[in-house]
Amino acid sequence: MRIIISGPSGTGKTTLAKGISIEFGIPYIKAGAKDLWYKHNIDNHRDLINKSLLNPSFALDYQLDLLNYRYKKLSQHKSYVTDRGPMDNLVYFFTQVVHNSTENVATEFIYRCTDIIHEICDKQILTLYPYNFISVENNGDRVNNKYYQLFTQQIYNWVLKYDLLEFRSGSISILPTDLQGIQQRQLMVNKWLS
Repeated sequence: MRIIISGPSGTGKTTLAKGISIEFGIPYIKAGAKDLWYKHNIDNHRDLINKSLLNPSFALDYQLDLLNYRYKKLSQHKSYVTDRGPMDNLVYFFTQVVHNSTENVATEFIYRCTDIIHEICDKQILTLYPYNFISVENNGDRVNNKYYQLFTQQIYNWVLKYDLLEFRSGSISILPTDLQGIQQRQLMVNKWLS
C-alpha cells in the first residue's frame, strides 16, 4: 500500500501518517519541502514564498526539484505512507508560480504531477481544516496565518473539483477529510484503509 497524505500546513498530515504507519506496519517516509531548503537557501515557508514571488524561475525550479526529489524518494518503496506528495507540489505551483508562467508551462507541470502520482500512489488522503478552525499551529516554519492556509485549502479543493490529477480514472482512491479531532480522523482513515 502506497499512501500519500496532502493538505495545507498544520492539518495533521504528519501525525496521521505516523498513526497509519503504526496501525498498518508500513514505513513512514518523510518527503517534506524542508528537505531541500538548505540546497535552495530557504529559511522557512514565508522565505520560500517571498523568493518565489520575486523570482519566478526560482519558484519553478524549486517546485520541479522538489517534485523530482519526492518521486525518487518514494518510488524506491513498494509500501509507505508519507505526509507530502505531487498534489502538494501542484497546489504550491498554483500559489507561487502559475501567475508568472505560460499556460504551456502550467499544463506541463500538471501532467508531470499527474504522471508521478499515478506511478507512486495507491491511496491519496487530503487533510483539510474544519470550517470553524481558529488558528494554525505555529511550528516556527509554516505561515502562521489562517487566511493564507484557507486560501491554500481552496486550491486543494479546486484541484479535486476539476480533477486535475485524474483521480476519477479510478487508479487512485482518494479520501478528503476535515474532521476536527485527530483521533476521529485516525479512526475514519484506518477503517477506509482496512
